[in-house]
Amino acid sequence: MVRGRRFVFMCVVGLGGALAGCGPQTAAPPPDERVPSEPNILFIVADALRADRVAATRNGKPVMPQMQQLASESWNYRRARVQATWTKPSMATMFTSLYPEVHNVLFGIHDTAFEGQPPEADILPGEMETMAEYLKAHGYSSAGVQSNANITAVFGFDQGFDSYEFLAYPEYRGNDMTDRAIRALDDLRPPFLLYAHYMDTHAPYEPVEPYRDSFGAPPEITPDDAALLNDYPNTYLDRVLFETGLTQEREFGNLSSQGEAYIRQRYDEEALFLDAEVARLIESVRIRYPDTIVIFTSDHGEELWEHGSIGHGKTVFEELTHVPLIISVPGASARTIESPVELVDLLPTCSALLGLAPRETWQGKGMMPDAVDVGETKPAFSSTRMSIPGSNVDLAAVVVENEKLIVNRKTESAAYFDLTRDPEETNPQSDFAAGTALQEVLAAHMKTMQSHPQYGRPSEKTRVDDGTREAIENIGYIR
Repeated sequence: MVRGRRFVFMCVVGLGGALAGCGPQTAAPPPDERVPSEPNILFIVADALRADRVAATRNGKPVMPQMQQLASESWNYRRARVQATWTKPSMATMFTSLYPEVHNVLFGIHDTAFEGQPPEADILPGEMETMAEYLKAHGYSSAGVQSNANITAVFGFDQGFDSYEFLAYPEYRGNDMTDRAIRALDDLRPPFLLYAHYMDTHAPYEPVEPYRDSFGAPPEITPDDAALLNDYPNTYLDRVLFETGLTQEREFGNLSSQGEAYIRQRYDEEALFLDAEVARLIESVRIRYPDTIVIFTSDHGEELWEHGSIGHGKTVFEELTHVPLIISVPGASARTIESPVELVDLLPTCSALLGLAPRETWQGKGMMPDAVDVGETKPAFSSTRMSIPGSNVDLAAVVVENEKLIVNRKTESAAYFDLTRDPEETNPQSDFAAGTALQEVLAAHMKTMQSHPQYGRPSEKTRVDDGTREAIENIGYIR
């Protein structure tokens, strides 16, 4: 257990490099972790994929057998956490190595049902260098193929890519994504970055054949459940808006326990489909370009009623913050890394793998296996303010080893959890010393954010066209 001010001194002073806002020191990788000169990078994001699904089984059948195999042959980071629990701020962090408090790309499209809010949304500012821009400066070509309407070119996420294609989900599914990503290879010259962002484990959870019922017959649902599932984007949004204080009344009811179990199975069927399509993409790239680094992760997890609700963006519990992270480096030995890491560390890790100098403004720290396994424990930070301004959600979390603090900045309250004894975060502890120590770590982190040269810049917004609005509506963010 963490206790008192000795711990605070160790985290705030001893981990100055981890908490510093500028100038990360990324050591060169040991000889067995180096890769051939100018390798390609295949960066795959599985939207809303929970960390626990990679090794999960249902009815005795693996949910993601291909990713489980990839993890066993690669660097498997078992304690990776996102810095935001919905897509736009999380991807902005991965692309820029800046925490959400600094890049300030926080909100999606406003729902025009709310008085006084025009149809606009935050964008990734042009002056913030992205992963694609950084690699382009070092001679890389790049292509992005992605299916999330919140991170299209309209919102600035195409910065640095030679091509950036949007396939609107759920009209396009994982097989379409894989086909287009493979096709994008034809226009790339090595060394290259290929970014593929799948949406199949995101609502509305409608698995395609032959994956539907692949774990057996689903739970029998009631007629009321069937009606709710038939209009799932709207029934889901109705619940989210009410739970986050944006509406005062419910228009629809909730699913029954059978309906919830039905969704859980459909989610796993989507994960099985995603697993096959991601594996097909990796194989296709590796056949043509064996010296390709593969990075597989998620932008956030998904609530499946562990804390009474479903979806993402509303909390910072483990089912949302804990995500898979697998890095497959040609020629490198398989490693299981138990030390905690953050996805703000991805870009510095790429630079270390490629032998390139990191940017002084990056806030992440390279997570080469030997470095994180022998180094001091690095705190992991996550936050959310939901996707729509004006909600009652403003949460921050810090995890050190297996101790976690969640702070509600709206109510000025806090909850402390011992994840060793209470991994499901159902029993907040009243350990004053440990909670206070973590509060000081979180306060030091915020002070570091405020010292960053890009902190405090106003968010930039854009008006949203009808096509983008419709695509966002179709995945349950507005109506």
